[in-house]
Amino acid sequence: MTTFPVDDTLPHLIISYPTCSHCGEEVEYDGDGGCSCNRCLIYWDRMDEDAMPYPADEGLSVCEFVPYDGDREGYDNTSTHTRWSFSTLGACILPSGHQSIHMCPYEATAETIEMSEK
Repeated sequence: MTTFPVDDTLPHLIISYPTCSHCGEEVEYDGDGGCSCNRCLIYWDRMDEDAMPYPADEGLSVCEFVPYDGDREGYDNTSTHTRWSFSTLGACILPSGHQSIHMCPYEATAETIEMSEK
């Protein structure tokens, strides 16, 4: 019979690899301090949360997929007394050929609403 010590040391820190904020996939390090997302086709010149994103290939055009968003109804959040409304979705801003979901900008507006007491 062999006995092994278990849980006899304090936990250690695990440093995870950076991920793309849009698709959640790990980015690929380029060896020169930058990294890229192969799904969104975006490049950052340094691994830093404040790094500016660029298309991974300057020759790629913008995707420009325009979604059909139909009636984009807002909603009232009664717990925060806020009415939310949304603009029409714009064309996708990712480079053409990306394999992640489209990234279509829009505006969200919040306004305070009066709630009637019952």
